[in-house]
Amino acid sequence: MNNINEYKKRFYNLMESTLGDVRPLISEQDDDVSDLERKELGDKMMKDWIDLHYMDQSFNKEKNRPYRPFNNNGKLDYNMVYREHMLGIDNQLKDLGFPSGFHIPEGITRDEFESLKKKWDDTIEKSKQDKKFSEDEYNLTLERNELGDKMMKDWIDLHYMDDSWNKEKNRPYIPFNNNGKLDYNMVYREHMLSIDNQLKDLGFPSGFHIPENISRSEFESLKKKWDDTIEKSKQDKKFSEDEYNLTLEKEFYTVKPGDSLSKIAAKYDKTVTVETIKKLNNLKSDSIKVGQKLKIK
Repeated sequence: MNNINEYKKRFYNLMESTLGDVRPLISEQDDDVSDLERKELGDKMMKDWIDLHYMDQSFNKEKNRPYRPFNNNGKLDYNMVYREHMLGIDNQLKDLGFPSGFHIPEGITRDEFESLKKKWDDTIEKSKQDKKFSEDEYNLTLERNELGDKMMKDWIDLHYMDDSWNKEKNRPYIPFNNNGKLDYNMVYREHMLSIDNQLKDLGFPSGFHIPENISRSEFESLKKKWDDTIEKSKQDKKFSEDEYNLTLEKEFYTVKPGDSLSKIAAKYDKTVTVETIKKLNNLKSDSIKVGQKLKIK
């Protein structure tokens, strides 16, 4: 290394003794953009763009097949991706002000080269932000659909898939699809008007539909509002069922071992007699069985 530096020093001294001050020439020469730098920037641009736009899951799904652009060493082959999508990529870059694509012109100056580098870094950063925004929008779309489905299932499970509803219809209701799974859409179609009116009264005029232009904060607020609503509905339903069961206990009596009609009548006020019990239950005699439910009032 010391020998090389000595030779350099002697060379510069010799040049200066014959040509004068060579520093401006050397500086200008050092400022040239080498083929290696141009190639490295071109490769970086290609990798940046392909990593950003083509090597994600959505791209694989769009192709509807596993995409494996690898070379024999198992490494990602960016040139293979570029060749397959050259037209699309070139058009995208052209629209962004890079008509030469990933090619860096040979006669480019150092200032132009550094300016191009900066322009690329700014472009790729903006593209990342745009893509993130698009992904957030896409995820919000998926979440909107999921929330709509959840709301429908919550409401139908709570209000329509219980025994009292089946009894009200006076028939077993079997809304199943071919896979034997509950078909919520079928239930909703049959009771759409009733369900929509219930939801409208609760402040959900769009029913289970989540507006497309909803923002993330509005979406989260709607989600919370629904969870609070369904929780309150559960509490209200439980209260109603408890009230109903209490009413049944007052109006009906289950016969226990050792009971007779006279003993049962004695448990209530004077309006309950053996005759009224027999009449309410269409009994022809005083004979009763353990476990039998008798209407009292």
